[in-house]
Amino acid sequence: MKLKFLVFLLLLLIPLTFLKRSPAKTLVTVARVIDGDTLELANGKRIRLLGIDAPERGQFFYEEARERLKELVEGKRVFLERDVSNSDSLGRLLRYVFLNDTFINLKLVEEGFAIAYIVPPDKKYASKILEAEEFARKHELGIWKRSSLQYADCIRIKDFHFNALGRDSKNLNDEYVVFENRCNISINLSGWMIKDRSFKTYVFPEFVLDAKSSFILHSGFGKDTKKDLFWNSTFPIWNNDGDTLFLRDREGFLILYYSY
Repeated sequence: MKLKFLVFLLLLLIPLTFLKRSPAKTLVTVARVIDGDTLELANGKRIRLLGIDAPERGQFFYEEARERLKELVEGKRVFLERDVSNSDSLGRLLRYVFLNDTFINLKLVEEGFAIAYIVPPDKKYASKILEAEEFARKHELGIWKRSSLQYADCIRIKDFHFNALGRDSKNLNDEYVVFENRCNISINLSGWMIKDRSFKTYVFPEFVLDAKSSFILHSGFGKDTKKDLFWNSTFPIWNNDGDTLFLRDREGFLILYYSY
């Protein structure tokens, strides 16, 4: 009798366990695409695609990313899947998006229209999205397209001091990056851009880096010189637990990237 009762309990628990491990997907209609990683549904709710970050308005490849997402999902029925977090600080629902067998978040990264942006605890598809980013980077797709400038390979990062002494927010100028010009020519960096993985952006003022010289970019406030430039940020730029620096020419093409 006891054995039969145990078997009965197991039969009841199996479907419950399956349901727990199989995330529910919700079928919805996409009314419009707002940008390269944000949708608006027919019911008015906004969806922020999880695990990725596409260029913001005014940034390199913004229009291309937005148009690609429109092409993929606008006016179509898609499935949404939640991870751990439900919404962001703006009230947008955080979701993975699927169109039939196509994982939209991953596809945008794989084609170079967005980068991986994994924020714990939402890490369910982190490894797949990071693999997709590596594919796009190796093939120089989209936002990974390299600059064609002849001296693009001259610029290198000499030192990256992302963890300031003490509390970062109280010592912003001790958070800095040292860049060097390894070549025998001066390079005009005016209009070049530096971004982190969340697309915080610094645009170079009129600035020429002399041959075989270096300069320091500080996160805090100060007066620019030939040796020191200042982001003039009121908060830390670089995450102590990992980040990526992107250096782009004035057209937006990639000069270098550095991850830690």
